[in-house]
Amino acid sequence: MPWDASSFRRRHWRKAGKAEAAKAAEIANAMMADDSFDGDEGKAIATAIKQARKMGRRGHPGRGGRGACGGVRRRDGSGGGAGNR
Repeated sequence: MPWDASSFRRRHWRKAGKAEAAKAAEIANAMMADDSFDGDEGKAIATAIKQARKMGRRGHPGRGGRGACGGVRRRDGSGGGAGNR
């Protein structure tokens, strides 16, 4: 089943933001379109949510986010991460 961000968010991951839901839907659709995948929608949904969470948590290298600069966000403002400028 092809998902878009709003349907994925509404049916499978209610706590997701718009960007996270869009990324998860993109991942799940790509998995379902892959011929080597066994076609289990539950597996595709679970994997998509896991990967989208990972990307949201650490950023995506080359697209900004904390993962791109390797910094750590700290309460006291030290660490030199993307959010501490």
